[in-house]
Amino acid sequence: MISGLVTVLSLVILLELAVLASRRAGTSGGASPRARQKRGSPDEGLGTFFSGETYDYSGEYRIVRFHRSEGAVFKNSWEWNDVTLATQGSLDKLSYLTGIADRFDGPLSVSIFCPGYDAAYADDAIHMLRKCYPKISENVMFHLVYPAEQPADLAYTTGWRDLECADFIYQLKAFTSTENEAIIFPHNVLRNVARSAVHSEFFLLLDIDLAPSLNLRQSFVDYANENNLWEEENDLVVYVLPAFEQKAGTKMPKDKDELINAIEKGNIRPFHNETCFPCHRPEKYEHWKNTSEKFIAFEAPWEEAWEPFYIGRRSLPYYDERFKGFGFDRIQQVCELYVAGYTLKVLSNSFVVHDNWKRPAAESETTPKDSFNWFLFNYHFKDELQRKYNTSKTCSPLPEDTQVMGPRQGKPLNDRKANDDFNRYQIQQNMMGKPVAIKNEPPFTMDVPSNPLALLPNHDHRKLKVLKSHIRTYSHEELQEIYQKGLSSDGIMKEFRVPKDDDLTWEFEN
Repeated sequence: MISGLVTVLSLVILLELAVLASRRAGTSGGASPRARQKRGSPDEGLGTFFSGETYDYSGEYRIVRFHRSEGAVFKNSWEWNDVTLATQGSLDKLSYLTGIADRFDGPLSVSIFCPGYDAAYADDAIHMLRKCYPKISENVMFHLVYPAEQPADLAYTTGWRDLECADFIYQLKAFTSTENEAIIFPHNVLRNVARSAVHSEFFLLLDIDLAPSLNLRQSFVDYANENNLWEEENDLVVYVLPAFEQKAGTKMPKDKDELINAIEKGNIRPFHNETCFPCHRPEKYEHWKNTSEKFIAFEAPWEEAWEPFYIGRRSLPYYDERFKGFGFDRIQQVCELYVAGYTLKVLSNSFVVHDNWKRPAAESETTPKDSFNWFLFNYHFKDELQRKYNTSKTCSPLPEDTQVMGPRQGKPLNDRKANDDFNRYQIQQNMMGKPVAIKNEPPFTMDVPSNPLALLPNHDHRKLKVLKSHIRTYSHEELQEIYQKGLSSDGIMKEFRVPKDDDLTWEFEN
């Protein structure tokens, strides 16, 4: 009998649960047992099936967390005094993960956009990446995201599992989706999903085609230890990494010396040098190159177009998922940090590098004069932030008498009210990206104490590794018993509740 209050983490566990997962797959976007059988048996000794889906708050997307992530989940979930790299992208860019895993050498959380048959390719790609690259198998937590109306279909056989590792990587780089050509890419949904798996105090969120400098993780942990950052949970500071882009075919620099040498040779330049120089201008590249400080180069004032990459605490505001495609999708989050009173400090010896130079693109729907995101940012988002933080501070001052017609709404945008469909994502509640549990689905679980920190003397986060000794898995029979109690009318088990501060937990009570 399970008694008391326990916290239940939604994870993939024992292989015996495969049958149960397959039965659910017909209603949750996965393959049927018959279709799954066409694709061959799963990894020997590993639970590799969907652990059940959740939805984003809009209901537009389905999310499968910790897909094929067994080793990484057990190794990395309980490291508080660490930095997790969160990243997102489409399937064709997943090959970048091999380099990121080597350079970061720590916990990574990766969300992949894979509608329809793309999910079958993603499933096989994850299998092969884990097989061919031990650091990916050990450190990377994978999450799948796809439109609710285009659910994952795992029935398709890709043939990737039969390839040698080098041939697989070649095929992965050449992959072209047939599913999402007409879908606006939901960057911020993916960013939030990747972030939601972060259990360390700090995280770094990058797009998947950017790589961090070598030893970034250890360097920041050393800085946090020296300055006791683990106990300063309420400080409003993020740590910016200057961003660069390198010429195609050139070697990725390991450290600041190699970076400066590559800049002098003309192989590396500031990120968005041709496409949006103001987007990273506050990082003051010339000043940064010459700084000799050990950790912090300087404190940078916020600028309107700035969209830095940074290390921040997991308590930071999430991204606003209304911003889809390109344009203001990252600027909006930095805008919120500014309005909320955050300070941006630029690290002196760490950086990120984008693979290949960015070139100006032809004018498109993302151009400001036609962009839905531009109207959203300037005529709704900035005002919502002022109400949310009860401040007159703003990061997008526009004349009050300007009247702009929304390109998709057919009515003046600044006549819209907060409860209109246009604002249905409830930004003021800051609930972007958190899952809504599907009732009456049996969880695949581990149990840990409901108050993990109570185990630790003096609330010492640095000793959180002790939790590993408390983890245990439920047997198939125990799960079935819990599930049946949950469906009964005697109230032994309460309904799923959205957690207050941890996207991955639900509470059960008997």
